Amino acid sequence: MRGLLELWPSYLAYAFTFLPFATSVLASAFHNGAGERAAVVFYGATFAIGSGLFNLTWHDACKARLFGSAIDNATGRAFTRRFILGPAPYAIGAAVGAIVRRTHPPRVRREVPRGVP
Repeated sequence: MRGLLELWPSYLAYAFTFLPFATSVLASAFHNGAGERAAVVFYGATFAIGSGLFNLTWHDACKARLFGSAIDNATGRAFTRRFILGPAPYAIGAAVGAIVRRTHPPRVRREVPRGVP
């Protein structure tokens, strides 16, 4: 188990490859006009988890002093204060998306008959 915990940053890359999929699901839902609420919640939750994992990675890198002399302690703490706020907007957006109903009617696709300009 300890070996797995030491390798978790390597497995983090798999989580970040999932982010484009969430964006695709959201775009598809808006394009098709179906499942938009679920897509918004999925998108927000995916990015909230992704930014939380980024914060864990950042904290781990700072703690292990992987940046060497490139970032001093004060700069590292300043970045940490900024990054810690990252997951909140995504989580709030996902919660609002789960609660708020759609406020505009869905787009209606109009098919143009053949031969009509």
